[in-house]
Amino acid sequence: MSELRAYLMGRKTFDPALDTATLVEEFVEGFYGLAAAPSVLSYMRIMRAAVTTHGGRDFTPGSVMYTNETVMNAAAAMTAAAKAVGGSEKAGYSQFHARVLRSSISIFYLVLLRWDDYVRFCQTEGRPWPLASTSKRAFFTEQFAVACNHTVSSTIAVPICAGWADPGPSGHHCWDLHGNITQFERYLFPS
Repeated sequence: MSELRAYLMGRKTFDPALDTATLVEEFVEGFYGLAAAPSVLSYMRIMRAAVTTHGGRDFTPGSVMYTNETVMNAAAAMTAAAKAVGGSEKAGYSQFHARVLRSSISIFYLVLLRWDDYVRFCQTEGRPWPLASTSKRAFFTEQFAVACNHTVSSTIAVPICAGWADPGPSGHHCWDLHGNITQFERYLFPS
């Protein structure tokens, strides 16, 4: 959410007394649209609580910060936000919908990498599955790939933390699968 950071810095530069929480709400309503704002704000609260609770030092997919409940709640919030601002292939994607989709990529990525954990969690806890797609393949195709293809194009750098090689530029022990969605799809669904 680099746009939010830039907005806060700009507004606070000229008036440091402005209330940060009010500015965040103002930004979210304007950037993501009024319909998506409650869900995006919920997502932000969920992720902030996770970072605060766990120290926010490890952002790798296996981090203790990303508990099953945290990720499921965050992914459900962003799914609701995307649904609230609509969009379809025929009608085209609104600016608000594209922004929600782009901001959803990181949480959808976690869902894909740990899909089986989240399915077991929901079954064990007796929780309904909170996402629009019930199969990993459908979720990849209908939500993750759509978010990537309609916002950042099909070429993205995808951090995969399964190999645990040397630390990358972020200091995390990950290796990178650079390429396009098709390569990430092959990683997720090996033939």
